[in-house]
Amino acid sequence: MAGGNKRERCYKPITIESAWDDLLQDARNIQLYGLHTSHRKSLRGAQKVVKGLSTGAEARDYKHFLNIIHRDCGIEVMFVVSSSVGIVRFSRFSAKVRKAFLDRLRSEGKVAISRCGNFEENTKEWFPETEVLHYHHVDESPQTQTHTIFENAFTQGFEFVFGNSICYTIYKQMAQAARYTVLTGAIKMSFPIRGSTDCSLCLVIPASWVAAVAKALFDVDVESDGETRTTLIPPVFGENIASAMLASSKREEEVEKSIEKTDCVSMTWTSDPDEDGIINIILGLERSVELCNILY
Repeated sequence: MAGGNKRERCYKPITIESAWDDLLQDARNIQLYGLHTSHRKSLRGAQKVVKGLSTGAEARDYKHFLNIIHRDCGIEVMFVVSSSVGIVRFSRFSAKVRKAFLDRLRSEGKVAISRCGNFEENTKEWFPETEVLHYHHVDESPQTQTHTIFENAFTQGFEFVFGNSICYTIYKQMAQAARYTVLTGAIKMSFPIRGSTDCSLCLVIPASWVAAVAKALFDVDVESDGETRTTLIPPVFGENIASAMLASSKREEEVEKSIEKTDCVSMTWTSDPDEDGIINIILGLERSVELCNILY
């Protein structure tokens, strides 16, 4: 080629219609002819993402995408999507197409894919340890119908969300997901289904760190009585949490009233030196969604 310049590959824009048609066509082809080389390549990529062997922002987004499909549509639908929409193709989906694709899967994905065939055996072969997608817990039971609750966060996202100051003090535990044992953090995020515009973030601090964290946050020496204090020192949590807290409607109301010390952050502990401490933070909803996508 003249001048030694390489021609850039141009892709046709992906629409929800083309993505959906390709998905159903792939489902029919898999049922009739088995897995094509391209399907296997996409599935191997999905396996790596599911098992945490692929890192980076795109892998995190793709894993979250598969998580939602598995939770809302089932493992067979997730298998077919993984075959058709690998991480490379997924990266070409615009945010609008991703949302529309998920909405359509929820509304008609199970029925549409079941018409193409039974994928149970393929699913067992490629994703035998389905629980690995759900070692963090999403609680949408009738008892918590006013909120959607996420628990047991990915530790990989801690440093980005919280910075260096406090991420090492958050209580961590090993969660068993079939054959996989995964390190998770004791973080709970509660999103209102309707009404409130703020999100609640709850951190569990190990007993050995309670005194140090309480001193840094509230300049309080922890000795005996259980107490709660309400103020914030942003450097403790990092810029992402601080900015999300400032974006909450509760903090905006406090600012309007010239309240310097906020009730958006509180910490609770008891007189028992062996018990863990709990920090609660009120965050703005929009920023909370961004942080939730990183943690879960």
